[in-house]
Amino acid sequence: MTTTTRKSQSMTMADAADLIRFAQIWAPYGGGSTEEIYVTFGLAPHAYFTRLRDALKSPAIRGLAAGDVARLRSICLCRLT
Repeated sequence: MTTTTRKSQSMTMADAADLIRFAQIWAPYGGGSTEEIYVTFGLAPHAYFTRLRDALKSPAIRGLAAGDVARLRSICLCRLT
């Protein structure tokens, strides 16, 4: 049996902060266009919003107002469904 590590999928606090910062900027517009997400992160929107959803469960949200976190989670939910 072999063990596979998914190092590429682990998220640092800096990664989480970058995702959240981008999300805050683009929140008034529904979270960013496919092109802007790809250019900024090299990710498809589904992957970006999945990572953002995870970032919003991390300590990276410290300092954000509860309403802002709720708004970003709502955008994730909309974009992932």
